[in-house]
Amino acid sequence: LDEVPDPERAKARALLCGSFGNGNAPSPGTKDEIIARLSEELEHLIFQQSASSLSDYRAEMRKVVASLRRCETLRARLVQGEVKASHLLAEPQMLLTEEQRFLRAKVHQESLERCLKTSFGKLGYFLLGIDCDGSNCSITCERRHLESREQMRGRWPQLEKNHVVICAGPERSGSTWLYNAIRLLHLKAKVPCDSYWLSRLSRENLEERLRAKPAAVVLVKTHEWFDHYPDFIHMAKHVFLTHRDLRGVVASYRRVKWGLAIPDAYVAEHWEWVKRCSLDLSYEQIMRNALVPLKAIAERLNFRLTEEQFEEVREDLQELKRSHCGNAVCQVTKLWPDHRSHETEELQGKGDSSNEQLNELKDPEYAQVLNSRFKEYQRFYGYIS
Repeated sequence: LDEVPDPERAKARALLCGSFGNGNAPSPGTKDEIIARLSEELEHLIFQQSASSLSDYRAEMRKVVASLRRCETLRARLVQGEVKASHLLAEPQMLLTEEQRFLRAKVHQESLERCLKTSFGKLGYFLLGIDCDGSNCSITCERRHLESREQMRGRWPQLEKNHVVICAGPERSGSTWLYNAIRLLHLKAKVPCDSYWLSRLSRENLEERLRAKPAAVVLVKTHEWFDHYPDFIHMAKHVFLTHRDLRGVVASYRRVKWGLAIPDAYVAEHWEWVKRCSLDLSYEQIMRNALVPLKAIAERLNFRLTEEQFEEVREDLQELKRSHCGNAVCQVTKLWPDHRSHETEELQGKGDSSNEQLNELKDPEYAQVLNSRFKEYQRFYGYIS
């Protein structure tokens, strides 16, 4: 964060100092000394944790200052030493007042209830263990959640034999778009499809879902590869992948604060999936003209759709939203809050978007490290010569 000037950092520390109210300081040290030390520590942590831009630094600083000003209890706990500055930034819930926590919990509960309605009702049946009943629903729920249009499939032709389709694109490479594209293509073709998130596949959890009646295609979204997968991966009729310039992956990681770098496993596991995939789509093509990958997926699935139907699916994907409000992941679309940046949404569908625009990483030194360390990957997909 070389672009944050020293005067700005000094001003930020002064704002943090001013955001503290009255409190009883423990000994040794006066209250003013403790507040000054806390302000310095908080500013340094914000400086370190902000992704890579001045705007990120300012946004995080504004959030912390506003939280301290409105939350007297939090200020007192910091001054008393009950809460450490590092814990404050690591746990965003601590920046909320009791009223805000209550309201967010209420919204989260309403969100879950709204999601759960998609699992029941018009299908007319409930499959114990397959459908989510809400008792253990979490952001990584591995039960079935269906949207309202999928509930109408009781009127569709019955599927004689079901099969597994795996969507295994790595993180931040367009894998959630791919998952929803496959889901919505089945919806448009009126082919029953049960969609799931599974963090780790097994023969047992795939067979459990294949046993569901009436029969439906089992669509699974996952990321990682494990050593035991060759024992049963043949159960999948199709494995669909996505890939992306690693510079863009890192930029996206940093934006959502998932990490600052790519682990070696990211690429190593992707190569394992590549050996077994039916189709490997590029993030850049998805962004420039989604109709091309949509038609390629439909061809593999043997779906015959009209141009109008493809356009309807493309529009659905471009306007894709979470099915509820709040901070939780949408159990239907698997979209997180702030899943896509404003810049990404602006570039979507622009056929002349350059690779630099789609994968801008404001860290040229680490970009060189990526291109060197993962040269095979970057060259294989044509991101470097």
